[in-house]
Amino acid sequence: MRWFRSILAGFCFSVFGLGSLLFGFFLVIFLPLFPKNKRRYISVSVNRQLWRVFVGLMVGTGLIGVRGRQLKKLQHERGSLIVANHPSLIDVVLLVAQTPKPVCIVKSSLGRNFLLRRIVHTAHLVNDLPPDILLREVSELLEAGYNILIFPEGTRSGASSVFHRGAARLALETGAFLRPVRVRVSPPILGKNQPWWDVSDHRVLYTFEVKGHINPAFFKNSQLSSAQNARRLTAALKSQILE
Repeated sequence: MRWFRSILAGFCFSVFGLGSLLFGFFLVIFLPLFPKNKRRYISVSVNRQLWRVFVGLMVGTGLIGVRGRQLKKLQHERGSLIVANHPSLIDVVLLVAQTPKPVCIVKSSLGRNFLLRRIVHTAHLVNDLPPDILLREVSELLEAGYNILIFPEGTRSGASSVFHRGAARLALETGAFLRPVRVRVSPPILGKNQPWWDVSDHRVLYTFEVKGHINPAFFKNSQLSSAQNARRLTAALKSQILE
């Protein structure tokens, strides 16, 4: 049975790759036909709907299950920084599919990925932008009602993962509320250094725990430096997401 599920995983990920490629062509050919101020909304909206279809495919084939009752808390989210751990590749897709107006801050290598680069540069943000430009982009998107998805580990969770302070810095600078999300996956799939064909012989279950908002204003202490405030807020985030 395990070999069959490996084939099933290969099929699903092939569909994802082909869909990403076709969507990329759509963005190149048709997106320039729309007014500039509508392009971000169109690319983000279509990206979200396509990933919802992909999630439906994975759930429908029995490859994964989603215990996502708490994800309903995100349905009315607007202008928040959604911060989550990152145990596998698929959790990003699941969160984008369930979050209104989702924009991810992703690692720069995805901006060079043949299948994903057009999606990344039109619907999301890369983390190697100069800090002032990234802050300006995030601020404008938050004001327009977009939700920014951030994965502070910077890569898939693992023993060597570092919990970065970028989410805390953005929250302190923009004043946007943080929404921590704890993601669990059992058994592991598409984890760090785990090949795509390494799947269990039964359905993989994703569980999402959506925590309450964190107001960054509570972590602004004028007696402390901005770096110290960011460390305090990062510690609070980490305790909500990982501990």
